Amino acid sequence: MLLNKSKNPFGLVNERNLVKPGYELTDKEFYFDIFISHTQEICLVCKIDNNYISDLSFSTVSDLERTQVIIDSMIDSFGTTVSTEYSILGREKYYEVKNWYKLQIKKASDFKEGEYYRTLPYELAEYNFMQSYMAKVIKSTFNKLSEKCTHRIANGLYIPILESYYELLSRYKRNDKEAHGYYYKMKNLISIIDEECYLKLSHDNKVRELYLSLKDCASALYGAYMDVR
Repeated sequence: MLLNKSKNPFGLVNERNLVKPGYELTDKEFYFDIFISHTQEICLVCKIDNNYISDLSFSTVSDLERTQVIIDSMIDSFGTTVSTEYSILGREKYYEVKNWYKLQIKKASDFKEGEYYRTLPYELAEYNFMQSYMAKVIKSTFNKLSEKCTHRIANGLYIPILESYYELLSRYKRNDKEAHGYYYKMKNLISIIDEECYLKLSHDNKVRELYLSLKDCASALYGAYMDVR
């Protein structure tokens, strides 16, 4: 990997946040992690692997031109820079972005020039499309999931159900001896919560906060399970 300047005019990788990788990064295939907020802000991350990124930029759902320029530039200059999300964003923004809805875009398994597919967690939404459509795919995804979120919340009727989920999942903390066995009892509920990750796009602050609290509880129970394996 070279450590030069990215061709992305909106890229946030610079000399201050470049990193030297701890291992060889040759022969890596890029992919995109795209984080979307309920306010339509987008954080586009061109990933090298789980630890390193090639570039990072911000846009909005509605700014198709800027988003597409970023994506095209990231693909064109992949491998010219190496950094990490944390190095660029800092602690506060890093954890804020990680709580947004995540869309991942990779090369299609039967890759043809410029052809990609998107993967949505727990959604039946995998299909091939061309590179030039990526910004439109992001906007379409946001619109569809926002509408789905609105239907699920049903004018607030779903909030008491989320609260009942929280009551169940928060009974034990990670260090409680009962937490390990309780994880098994809650696995089906946790899978339901995982499937409803689109609730991160809700315009209702209470819904988003409840959902993130549920994810924290699920993570704590899983941690307790792993601690005694």
